Amino acid sequence: LRSNCRYGKSFGRRAAYSRSDARGRDLTLRGLGVKFTPMQNVATRAQGIKIAIFDVDGVMTDGTLFLNDSGEEIKAYNVLDGHGLKMLKRSGVELAIITSRTSRGVERRAENLGITHLYQGSENKLATFNSLLGALQLSAAEASYMGDDLLDLAVLRGAGFVVTVPDEPAEEDDSGEDGTEGADEDAAARPE
Repeated sequence: LRSNCRYGKSFGRRAAYSRSDARGRDLTLRGLGVKFTPMQNVATRAQGIKIAIFDVDGVMTDGTLFLNDSGEEIKAYNVLDGHGLKMLKRSGVELAIITSRTSRGVERRAENLGITHLYQGSENKLATFNSLLGALQLSAAEASYMGDDLLDLAVLRGAGFVVTVPDEPAEEDDSGEDGTEGADEDAAARPE
């Protein structure tokens, strides 16, 4: 499989996100206390995952929202992500979406991908995450979460396996352990 995701990078793929705030605090995920799996251990850790949970905007899409004349949101999804998610589901991993926005298009995309656990308009993603795990009788260690924004931070801190999307050039990544990149900048949810 291929990927344009990074394990352990700062939020989002948009350059507008700074890596520090006005007080100089580190706003990368590591700086905010999120723990990551070194790349050499990713395959081993992923074997215990029973549910993969995704944010939508910036993860399943590039974060761009189009509004038509009637005010309806239109989002563009990458077919590679969709195919990868269907493959993941066929492998026995349950899929879920937790998003703070509400959109009929997200509902249709979830239906198309066979995702039955869809939570839209979630103001408290951690509470939704915990409720979902409780309903499925799963532990946080058995859940992966892919998010890209500060609204995802609490879940990123709690999930057993964390994935974020890239937002910085590869030459800035000197750790050698957290990232993989694919050729397609808009396909983030499909692992390599």
